[in-house]
Amino acid sequence: QNVCEDYEFLLKIFRDKKVLLSETNLRVKDRFSEWNYIFTQEDADAFMVIFEGFHDASLKKLTYEEKWNLTRVTVIFDNSCWFGTVELCFEGLIEMHIEPRGELYMNEISCASLLVKDECVFWADDEMEEENLGYGGDYIKAMNLKWRKIEDLPEENI
Repeated sequence: QNVCEDYEFLLKIFRDKKVLLSETNLRVKDRFSEWNYIFTQEDADAFMVIFEGFHDASLKKLTYEEKWNLTRVTVIFDNSCWFGTVELCFEGLIEMHIEPRGELYMNEISCASLLVKDECVFWADDEMEEENLGYGGDYIKAMNLKWRKIEDLPEENI
């Protein structure tokens, strides 16, 4: 149901400045806390819009896992000034290059790329039109990618 066509709901909003969820037919849909899969370039583009292209985001935690020839890299990015904190899970790792910025540099990302091609996903901390495994910055290439919004982590867990 379109809330703009629900005149009773709109009247309550204008009159009372609030409406209890229990008094409406609205359903709260919090998909962000569930895993969202990146299958196509359209999925990647939609995530980049939601996460503001990683603008001002910083890598907070990276975990590498290997079990029975299966590799997975889980990365937590904080973009609190725009969207919040997300967890990206790259499964079937193909290649990765992550290098610390150093003490004299800020850790914020200004822009990034998320490309889907040939059933693979490529993320890089710079704007690119196509994947470049010779890129000197940070990048991850994997067979699959899923993401979810997570609660902000306490400093001692980062």
